[in-house]
Amino acid sequence: WPNPSPPSIVFDTETPFRDGSPVWITDNVTISRLGVPVSIGHSTLCHGTVEVTYLTDTETSCTKPLTTKAECHASTEAQFFIISSPHSYNFTQPQDCTEDVCIPLHNYICSDACIERTLPKPVFNDTTNICHNLIDTLEYKIYHNGSRGIVDVKGFYTLRNLSVNRDQLVRKRYKVTYLWAGNSDQQVFRRSGSPGYDRGKPVISGKRSLKAVTYNFSTSDWISVGVAGGSGYCRDRYNLLFGENIRTQCSLTVKGTCKQIQQQIWQQMLGPVANLSEAVISSYGDPKEGEVEAWVPLLSAEPPPVP
Repeated sequence: WPNPSPPSIVFDTETPFRDGSPVWITDNVTISRLGVPVSIGHSTLCHGTVEVTYLTDTETSCTKPLTTKAECHASTEAQFFIISSPHSYNFTQPQDCTEDVCIPLHNYICSDACIERTLPKPVFNDTTNICHNLIDTLEYKIYHNGSRGIVDVKGFYTLRNLSVNRDQLVRKRYKVTYLWAGNSDQQVFRRSGSPGYDRGKPVISGKRSLKAVTYNFSTSDWISVGVAGGSGYCRDRYNLLFGENIRTQCSLTVKGTCKQIQQQIWQQMLGPVANLSEAVISSYGDPKEGEVEAWVPLLSAEPPPVP
């Protein structure tokens, strides 16, 4: 990603941006439309592309295989320039396009905070068979001045490490968010609605301590259920979405003592919220960490005692 879309709409230098206009990117040689990967039909694989349009927030999720060393190294994201406005672009000398017209992407790597830095490439460890620096979530924040066009673009990434095996599928989450110019708070992440949940948005979970609640920006750390890979084994997770009933099943290979097997099953079932003594669910789609009363405990029967 970004996936260039077919040029079904002409690059019009006479018409200013308006709601729903195509968003254009360039490598200072060619021009293409910005698109994000999406799954098609019943498959979870990233086999399609949805076009990004001006002032329309976009969010997609799909899976890519991680079965070989080559697929690990290929899990990179293209860097590009976003065109501020077709009206401002000079066709005659595209290689001399200035940064106020061909706006470079500023990358931020996010964990507890987001730090601007070069996006690291995926690295395969031959000893452990683990692919490092895989992109888990990617959000592009596009800052604009309405019909006058785009003034800045920032990419916010969360990374993770995963083992490479023949059944491995990696879920990728993509998001495009539009913000008015001047709103430069890079710590602000749109959640799942404001204040209540929007239908189809991920349910947010966190961890409760004695006097506070904390939660991560990455949706991979929110409440989810296991889903099967191509072989039927549990290889991926699917976020619980507000207003969506879901039922999944997958096979899990376990080993160890009875207690260890029980813990493995419990961890697979509950994922990030397996520790019920700490797990809480946000009552709102845009929660605040300090508002303890806005979080509710995850109620569940404790696992039965090991005989």
